[in-house]
Formats: sequence, structure tokens, C-alpha cells
Amino acid sequence: MNKIKLLLFSFIVLTVQIKSQTDVKPAYSIFGYVRAWHQTDLAANKGMFSINMSRIGIKGDLSEYLSYRLFVDFSRLGKLSKETETVEGNEVVTDVSASFSDYLLDAYAEFKPAKGLSFQLGQFKNPFSTENLLSAAAIPFINRSLLKSYSAPGLRDIGLMTTYGGQLPLPFKLNFGLFNGSGQNKTENDKTINYAARLVITPIKIFSLSGNYYSGTISNVDTYFWDIGAEYIQSGLFIAAEYGLKNSDLIVNEKKTNSFFLYGLYDILIESELFPIIQPGFRIEKADPDDTIADNEISRYTFGLTFMLTKKKQTHIRLNYEKYDLADGATNPDKLILEFQIKF
Repeated sequence: MNKIKLLLFSFIVLTVQIKSQTDVKPAYSIFGYVRAWHQTDLAANKGMFSINMSRIGIKGDLSEYLSYRLFVDFSRLGKLSKETETVEGNEVVTDVSASFSDYLLDAYAEFKPAKGLSFQLGQFKNPFSTENLLSAAAIPFINRSLLKSYSAPGLRDIGLMTTYGGQLPLPFKLNFGLFNGSGQNKTENDKTINYAARLVITPIKIFSLSGNYYSGTISNVDTYFWDIGAEYIQSGLFIAAEYGLKNSDLIVNEKKTNSFFLYGLYDILIESELFPIIQPGFRIEKADPDDTIADNEISRYTFGLTFMLTKKKQTHIRLNYEKYDLADGATNPDKLILEFQIKF
């Protein structure tokens, strides 16, 4: 509880300092969401409740050209550890330390010198994969895809990114970033800089295509990622697909990891204040974690039903059934997950 109070106090102090250090009265907002689960492991016939995420952040503009974002996860506040020794038959605490390696999610400043052009410096999401860039409150299923686990770089990193968008010859958005490559809340471990690039074009309003590339050294291994994706949105129907490939140049050989997914969602509008939208969905995906190993492919099929509690779609009750098919013959870890999400 003391940690939570400390972080909330830090948010308040940051807000006061920002307001006092600029002549322009900043517009800022506090936002966040809570995701609570009950997950049943159908293979073991056991289940548990959990707070999967409890996140809060503050963002705002200092001027027309400057903005900021700070975002933390209270469900990852880390843990306390202690060291003891025995003195005259009694256990005595000699040292206490705290680990907070994962609670900080986003922390960056943004400079927008011209329309459509911006620079971000700090910690934020890698510009790779459309799903990767979605907030955890906006993903269409309870769990992210296998592609995120096997064929994409880490979700967040520390670095510098530039973004530029325009209309010629088609509407487009281009991201290019330089990153440590060590992941979120970690210092650079190999003194190399990784880079990422992402291009999204929208030839027509209801359809978009994306291409993504990431290159660098991860855990002292030269690694390259490619990703292509497509999205279609029309009259309540949403269809998306992505394919990702990862190459790792190991000393003895080259290892490839690839994955793809395809999913569809459909909004059913109903005359109800309680559930204004009901959204059924289905996702099919497959991953090959290591092409040098035979019969290790993973297939997963997700059946979803979401009851939206608001028309903005990010406060909901969601039920997902995940059906696995493991090529190595291991017991499939099928799951039934119920989620209640509140976003503010």
C-alpha cells in the first residue's frame, strides 16, 4: 500500500511541477484500466482468479510542440527481498532490497516541430507489428497472439523514434527508431544500437497494409525481424492478419522462428443500456518456434464473445476459449478465460 501511495504522490508532484514550469497552461489527463481474470486450465481442471493488469498513467501537452506520457502497472510493483544471518541463535535481518524492474511501462517526451512530424525520446513501444502497438486495453482477445511471443521483438524499449505521416501519393505513416535492444527498464548490455522501421499505407479508407523491420543484437545474437499485416474494417466487420519472421544468427547455425494469425470480429448492435454491443470473434494462429527442430509447431484457435459495457468498447466482460494443438504430442493446455475490464 505504501508503494501505491508513493507512486500516486509522484504523479501529483509531476503534474504540479509541469504546471509551474511553463507559461502555457498544460492540458493533461489521467487514464488507466484494470483487467481482472478467472482462468481455468482445462487440461488440469484447475482455475484461479488474478489481477492481470492494474495500470494508470498521466499524459498531456506543454505546448503545441511538446507533450509527455508516463504510464505504470501497479500489478507489477515487484517484490521485497531480505538477507539474514544467525547471531547467537537468533535470525537477524542484515539487508533489505526492492526490485521494480517491470512496473514502469512508458516514460517519454515528444517534440512535434511540424504537422505530421514528431520525435519521441524515452521508453515506449517498439514500432513493430500492428498488434504490438495496440494497448492491452484495446486488443481484441484476452491474450495477445503467438506472433507477439515468437516472431516480434520485445514490447517496449528505450530509445529515440521519429514519426512522419502524409497523404502523397497515398495516405501513409512512417516510423523509424533507434533502441538499446535490451528491453524495458534495462540498461544497454552489449553497447550496440538496434533499429526498427514501420510503414503503414491506407489505399482506401476501409483497408490498410503494414510492413515492419527490426534489426540488431539481442542477448549477443544478431537478430532480424520482418512482419507484414493487413486490416479491413467495414460496417461492424473487422478482419486482420499478420505474418512475422525472426532470424537468429547463432554461432553454429541460423535459426528461424515464424508465426501468423488471422482473426475476424463483428459488432452486433442491440437496444440495451447494459450491453450496447455484443462482439463475437474467432482467431486462428500457428507458430514454429525453431525451424531446426522437427514437430514443435503450435496451433491455437480462440473463440471469443465480448459484451461491451460502453459504446467506446474498452469496458467489457469477455469470455475466451483457447484450443491448442501441439505437434509434439504434449497435452494441450486448453484454457477458458473470463475477463472483466474497466477503462477510465
